[in-house]
Amino acid sequence: PEPPDEVVSEAADLFSRARLNVEWFLRDLFQSKFFYSAACRRTRISSPAEFVIGTCRSLGIRMAAGELNQNMAGMGQELFNPPNVKGWDGETKWINSTALAARAAFAERLTQLYSDTAFGPSLDMNQIVPADLDDPAKAVDALVDRLLDGSLPADARREIATLLVSNDRGPQMMEQYRTDLGFRDQQLRTVLGLILSLPEYQTV
Repeated sequence: PEPPDEVVSEAADLFSRARLNVEWFLRDLFQSKFFYSAACRRTRISSPAEFVIGTCRSLGIRMAAGELNQNMAGMGQELFNPPNVKGWDGETKWINSTALAARAAFAERLTQLYSDTAFGPSLDMNQIVPADLDDPAKAVDALVDRLLDGSLPADARREIATLLVSNDRGPQMMEQYRTDLGFRDQQLRTVLGLILSLPEYQTV
């Protein structure tokens, strides 16, 4: 969002050398080391469109377009209807109590998607965490790799893995997690909703 002055200057020189050809400039920009550096990765707050559509794509979710648009509007971004010609301000403007609650509600909604037909809204957890993966720590690793590019501290991973084998009746239901596929599916959906609500997941 706020690139260093020297990067902006170098980009301006590149744009000039490209004779103001936007295609050439963007090609070189997207191939530059800076574009893939730590300074650029997960430093920008995702817009509602990035959050909603990106999540659905990452998880292979099937959901009605109208419902997706409604959720984005609840987070402050009604597609094709910006507040003015400048567009949305973005960044910290995307984060307030109302928008965060809407993001959490959307995450919860996704975890409860089931469908008995080929056309209904659905989230297939087996496509995300294979049914034969009965190690909680490895299941959390699979979710973190898919949703956070593997970037979540070890202590946070351990806490989530503990949640996978716990419920309101007591902790450490390891045997049920390993043998009861229905219980495992529901536990995975619960921690999925948690990961989607983490501050780390609100950035791109």
